[in-house]
Amino acid sequence: MQRSHNCFYNTVKEGSCRIIAKFGLISNIGKHRATNHSYKLNFFFKTVVKECEDVQIPLHGLNFTSFAQILKNGLMAQS
Repeated sequence: MQRSHNCFYNTVKEGSCRIIAKFGLISNIGKHRATNHSYKLNFFFKTVVKECEDVQIPLHGLNFTSFAQILKNGLMAQS
């Protein structure tokens, strides 16, 4: 059983670090794309999101899209 992404809206915060467990991976197709990666996270009823201490994540090779852009219309297709 899936639950709406709205229940995670206040749990996941851009720029902060979270531990996410009991999620799925699905093909990254459709209107709302957070990345150009082939797969995306899928949150379920059993998904758990917990705060954790910030860690230094190297940004080399990563291309993030802001929450505002995702909510607006997703990732624009790259040429």
